[in-house]
Amino acid sequence: MEKRYKLAEAKAKFSEVIRAAKAGERVVLVERNEPILVFMPYQSSLQPEAVLAQLASSGRLVESEAPLSTLRRAVKGKPGGLKRFLKDRSRW
Repeated sequence: MEKRYKLAEAKAKFSEVIRAAKAGERVVLVERNEPILVFMPYQSSLQPEAVLAQLASSGRLVESEAPLSTLRRAVKGKPGGLKRFLKDRSRW
């Protein structure tokens, strides 16, 4: 679940914003209807599965159709494979 607050409203209801985030809700602060900040429980932000699920649900992460073994074969066993992978990754 997600709650949205305008900045002035969040300032007036700061305790409520913090309670909602501590309860596990995602709290988004907006300015001119544009999201600028997200509050979420600290612990959940450290769990990779939770972050991946959040990115997938927002459409910012799409699962590859290629099996993971394909990537491993492409990098493993070739000199400079890691360097090429990191160079390609920097373009994202």
